[in-house]
Amino acid sequence: MSWDMVRLGDICETTSGGTPLTSNRKYYGGTIPWLNSGEVNQGIINKVEKYITQEGLDNSSAKIVPKNSVLIAMYGATTGVVGLLCFPSAINQAICAIKPNKYILPSFLYMYLKTQRSVMLSKTAGGAQPNISQEIVKSLIIPLPPLNEQERIVKIIETKLNAVEKTKIIISDLNNTIDFIYNSYIRKIFNSNNNFNTVKLGELSQIERGGSPRPIEHFLTKDIDGINWIKIGDAKKDSKFIESTAEKIIKEGAKHSRNVNIGDLILSNSMSFGRPYILNIEGCIHDGWLVFSCFSSRINKLFLFYILSSSIVKNQFLSKASGAIVKNLNIDIVKNTEIPLPELEDQIKIVEILDKKSRNIEKIKNLLNEQFLYINALSSSILRKAFNGEF
Repeated sequence: MSWDMVRLGDICETTSGGTPLTSNRKYYGGTIPWLNSGEVNQGIINKVEKYITQEGLDNSSAKIVPKNSVLIAMYGATTGVVGLLCFPSAINQAICAIKPNKYILPSFLYMYLKTQRSVMLSKTAGGAQPNISQEIVKSLIIPLPPLNEQERIVKIIETKLNAVEKTKIIISDLNNTIDFIYNSYIRKIFNSNNNFNTVKLGELSQIERGGSPRPIEHFLTKDIDGINWIKIGDAKKDSKFIESTAEKIIKEGAKHSRNVNIGDLILSNSMSFGRPYILNIEGCIHDGWLVFSCFSSRINKLFLFYILSSSIVKNQFLSKASGAIVKNLNIDIVKNTEIPLPELEDQIKIVEILDKKSRNIEKIKNLLNEQFLYINALSSSILRKAFNGEF
C-alpha cells in the first residue's frame, strides 16, 4: 500500500457546536435539527430527537454543519464514537464535526475513523470520563489515496458490511423462530388437556416488590462481606438462574430493600419486564423486581418458572401492563394473572419434558450466539483489512 498519510487537520476543517439554554422554551420545538453526542452512536445518522428554533440557534454557540459531515463524540461514554451525518444539522458542544471537502470522501473518512477510536482514547484528557478535543482529532494521521481508490475501497467495505448485516438479521430471525417454536410447544402441552384448573398466581405464592435504597451509590460496597445487590444486569437472558452479582450493598442499605433467599423466584417488573429467574444466591432486590416465595404445596417451582416464561403468561402481562413507552407490572397484575395448574405429578412430568427441550434449545442458541459474535467481529476485521491495503 503506497497511500499518502497526512495529518487530518491539514486537509479538513473541524468545528463544534453548543446547546441553547434548556430553560428557555422559545429555543426548542422549532424546525432546525439539533444533535447531541449520544446520538452519534447511530453510525449513519438519519434522525435526531430534538429540534431547535432559529432564536435558539442565534442565541447560543450551536451551529449548523453540512450534510456528509463526519462527527466524533468528544465527551462522556461515547467518546471517540464516529457518525456520518445524512442531513444538515445543528450540533452540541460535545461533538467535533469534520466538514466535507474535495480531498477525501466522507464515507471513506467515516469508515477509517471508526478504526481509530482506541487511538483517540489513548490521547484523552480527564479523569473518570475521557474527553477528546478538536486538536486531538486534527492530529490524527489518516490515509489519503486518490479519490477513485477511495471509492473502490468504500464499495468493497459496503458490500462486505451489508453481507455481515444480512447474516446478523438471519441469526436474529432464527433466534426468534426458536422462541416461537418453543412457546408453541408449551401451548400445545396445555391445549392437549382442557381439564387443567385455572388458578391465580397470588393463590400459589407470596408475591412482594423489591426496594431500592437511594441514592444507591451511598450504599454500595466492595467489601467481600457485603450483601449481594441483584440487578437486571445480573440476569442472563436465556438462563433459569441468577448465580452472582456485580455489586454489593452494606447492611444499612438492606434495611431499605427486600431480602431474598436461595430458591426464591424473581420476576422483572419494568423495562425487560416479565422475565423470571430462580435465585441460587441470597441478597437484596431493587424495586425493578418482584419476588415469589412461600410457595404453595400445589405448585412445582420449575413448573412455575416455565409457565412464567411462556406466552400464556406474557400475553396477559402485555395486555395489562401500564406505561405507554416503558411497560410496568405491579403486584396486583401479577397476583391476578391466571395459569393452568395440572396435578403436581403432571407438573413434574411437564418439567422433565421442558427441561429436555430447553437444554436442546440452549445448545442451539449458544451456537447461534457464537456465530453472531464471530460475524459481529468481522465488521472490525473488514475495516482493518481494507485500510491495510488487503482488498
